[in-house]
Amino acid sequence: MPELDYIKYVGSKGFLEDQCSAELFDFSDANFNENSRMEAATLVSTACFETDSGFNKEKLYNTFVKKCETPLEFIRSNYVGTGIKQSYRNIKFETFGEGMDGTGKAAVKEYNSIIQAHKDTIACFKLRIPLKVVGHIVRHRNFSFMQTSRRYTKVEPYDFYINEKVPRNMAKSQIRSGIESYQRLLELGIKPEDARDVLPSYALMTTLWVMGDVKAFQNFFRLRYYENLISGKVMHETFDTAKAMILLIEEHQPTLYNRMKHMKSGINK
Repeated sequence: MPELDYIKYVGSKGFLEDQCSAELFDFSDANFNENSRMEAATLVSTACFETDSGFNKEKLYNTFVKKCETPLEFIRSNYVGTGIKQSYRNIKFETFGEGMDGTGKAAVKEYNSIIQAHKDTIACFKLRIPLKVVGHIVRHRNFSFMQTSRRYTKVEPYDFYINEKVPRNMAKSQIRSGIESYQRLLELGIKPEDARDVLPSYALMTTLWVMGDVKAFQNFFRLRYYENLISGKVMHETFDTAKAMILLIEEHQPTLYNRMKHMKSGINK
C-alpha cells in the first residue's frame, strides 16, 4: 500500500479461513484538492496492476480526466450528490477546498461538516475475494468498481481460493495443473490475457475496490446478507463477504449503517 496523504485506511476483517479480506477506506477527503483527487483515482487504479510502482501518477490521472474513466467515480461531492451519476467522472464540480468560505473556526466547521456528510452516506472497500464472488457483487450496478486485470498481472500459486467443501488435495492438484499450463504458455511467449484461459477461474483470487452510497449498500446487503438469514440460499462465500463489509460499516460508520436500516424500502434483521 502506498503512503497516503488524503485517503485513510479505517479497518479490516478476514474471513473464509482468512483466505479473503475486506478493508474499509475513508475517501471523504478525495475531493479536497487536485492532489487528493489524483491520490484517490490512482490508488484504486492500482487494483488493475496490483502495484503502485512504475507509474507516473500525474500523467495517469490526467488521462483519467481527459477520457472520463472509471477511477473518477471514486471522487464524490456531497454538494452535488452521492451516487455514480454525481461523481467527478460525470460532473466536473469544484474541489471543496477551493469552495470553502471563511477562515479559521468557520472554515474548520465547514470542512468537518463536509467530511462527516461523506462518511454518513458513502463507504469504500478494498476486497480480496475469489472471482465467483465478484460475479455476484458486480450485478449491483449502483456501485463503482475497479478490479485486478489479468491482462497486466501474472498469476502466482497463492492467487487461488480453496473451498473448504472441496477435498483439499483434489483442489490443489487441479490448481497446480492449471498454473503449470499457464506458466508454460507464458514461457512460449503467449500473452497473460490469453494464457489465463487455462486457469481454474472460479477459484482465482482478485482485488476489487467497491464504492457505494446508502442506496447501493442497502440493496446489496438486503439481497446478499439479510436474505440469507431468511432463506439460506445466498452462496456462502458471498454471504461471508457481505457480513465482513456490514460489520465494518456498523463499527466505523454507524450513521450510514442506521440509514441503510431505516430507508423506506429498508432492511430488517
